[in-house]
Amino acid sequence: MYARSVPTLEIDGLAIHYESRGSGPAILIPRCNFPWSSLDVGLLAVHYTVVIASPRGFGESDRTATGYSAATIRSDLETVLDHLGVDKYVAFGYSMTGPIAPWLGHANPRVRAVVSGGFPTATSYSKVLPLIINNQSDTRKDPALWTATTTECDPDAVLAWYRELDMFSAGALVDHLDCPVYSYWATDDEVIEEVVDMETLRNAMLQRGLPFEVFPSRDHGGLLEDINSAIPGILRWLQSTVAPIPA
Repeated sequence: MYARSVPTLEIDGLAIHYESRGSGPAILIPRCNFPWSSLDVGLLAVHYTVVIASPRGFGESDRTATGYSAATIRSDLETVLDHLGVDKYVAFGYSMTGPIAPWLGHANPRVRAVVSGGFPTATSYSKVLPLIINNQSDTRKDPALWTATTTECDPDAVLAWYRELDMFSAGALVDHLDCPVYSYWATDDEVIEEVVDMETLRNAMLQRGLPFEVFPSRDHGGLLEDINSAIPGILRWLQSTVAPIPA
């Protein structure tokens, strides 16, 4: 059994928010630009300890004037896991955290498997950073929307992550993993289509022999809101692919 969670953990003088539910092997869900706690991930918690944690600059965790980097995302998340007594874990993500999940698995023996949704992990990422920069510029023009956005995350923390992603060559998120990876996305995912067409994404996955599931009649937000439709397939994959992780 893993230790019960507390609302926050102090790291580098900053309050880092997290929650933990369920029991068994650990699944880590980074909480960045979307509050996962508002979704029903109860199916995962039947079989796993689900840890939802916000690195600095995201969610309810503290902001900081300087010091955002991709490295602090990993260190904050894994310090929370250390506090909970978790060694190995499955990295799970969707949308912004879709690429964070496989990135956490790079040269990292703690990550036993990766589940990456709502992001074209096996293709080029070159269009992502310009899209994020333009999106932030447009959002600033709407004070109410900008306030809502900055409540969820610090824009500087968001840019720090996407600048890291921008340095990866096409497919590098999955090509250099030492653990199995599973992907899922919606047929009408307008966010993915801003980066790459669906046929290219599907072909890139097939060429690499990577498992994936595509959910019809949903867009990017629709699949996130209906995440329970994806969880049964994810559970089957995890239970058939990943060896049990000692508690």
